[in-house]
Amino acid sequence: MLEFLGWRRAGKGKIFLRRCHTRFPAGAAVCILLLPSSQVSPQSPSQLFTVRDSIQLQTFGENPEIVPSPDRRHLIVRTTRGRLDTNQIESTLWLFDLQAIQQFAAIGSPKIPEPEPLVRMATAFGGDAISNVHWAGDSQSFAFLGRGDSRERRLIVMNLGDRRPNPLSLPGQDVTRFDWHENVAVYTATAMVGESELYQSAGALLPDIQTGTGSSLEMLLYPEQAKQSLGLRPDLLWKVRDGAAQCYCRPNYSAKR
Repeated sequence: MLEFLGWRRAGKGKIFLRRCHTRFPAGAAVCILLLPSSQVSPQSPSQLFTVRDSIQLQTFGENPEIVPSPDRRHLIVRTTRGRLDTNQIESTLWLFDLQAIQQFAAIGSPKIPEPEPLVRMATAFGGDAISNVHWAGDSQSFAFLGRGDSRERRLIVMNLGDRRPNPLSLPGQDVTRFDWHENVAVYTATAMVGESELYQSAGALLPDIQTGTGSSLEMLLYPEQAKQSLGLRPDLLWKVRDGAAQCYCRPNYSAKR
């Protein structure tokens, strides 16, 4: 059973808060529903739900990211929506104050807790622009994978003190997974291939004749694109400490960001 508590405008979306009879890791829970700001409000009459609405609707995505901090004081929620004006998928990270939400849900204080948008990224390459959110052990910063105008996913860290995103991985790398503690990050990444190479079917680096038995048509015509789509490129292990990135797969190789 849900009890409607109220709503507020948040940028281009409305966040509806409802009281739940479930529990968060830190106490009483609040259900969060994000809707297009121009479409629905408690006072407006019923309207038809259009294709435009379904694209612009902010959702939690196929793999929701709702991540409480280790000290249970904050909650990061990722939402995703389509951008018709730019033909992109936009992801936003929202910071919730769990203590304020608990007070609001328990005693119905007049002020509705307002989430803070921390990061907003948009990409035209499919999938979520932001993923894999992880808090640091001290609950003062968090890391995530983000991508914008390029296909590559970069490892980014943000501190709650200055609210500034700080990329840790090198440009041109597509980060597949990572672990991060304080000022040290370890991640695996593949080297990105340019658009011209992805769809190259002939050239000095490709064989003129090869056996096609057992290979897909995509692998024969566009081998680099096939390797990328099938995840066949080898991952390299990297470590970042104090701004210096070092690869552990090639001896004596290091690079500056």
